[in-house]
Amino acid sequence: MIIAAMLLVFTSCDKEDDPQLLSDFITANVWETIMTNNEPVVILMYIAEFLTDGTYTLSITDGTITLSASGGYSVNNQANTLTLDQPEIGEMPEDPTLITFDVEWTEGIKQMSWTDVDDPDEVIVWTEH
Repeated sequence: MIIAAMLLVFTSCDKEDDPQLLSDFITANVWETIMTNNEPVVILMYIAEFLTDGTYTLSITDGTITLSASGGYSVNNQANTLTLDQPEIGEMPEDPTLITFDVEWTEGIKQMSWTDVDDPDEVIVWTEH
């Protein structure tokens, strides 16, 4: 009985010390970011949800019009990278291009930063919605 209780305590401690994986972090929340285009000035809000089946949904709004989009994604937990299919938006032609981001995040803080691996100046900061 004492051995079983000790095993339970040690197992519980090990689980708490295991770092959260990026794949678990992004699917645990709905995320939002705001981007501004300069010419013409347009402020867009993006709301994204990553589902555990490897797909994501994206809502894009300027406050008057909302577009819905979806696509597939994959996560490399060891490298902390996220690769997205270009989203399918309404009647727009399908784009087979993949975009990969390095993701910086801290467990317990509901924010993450994505840096485009092909364009390191392109950084997107997401917060919990």
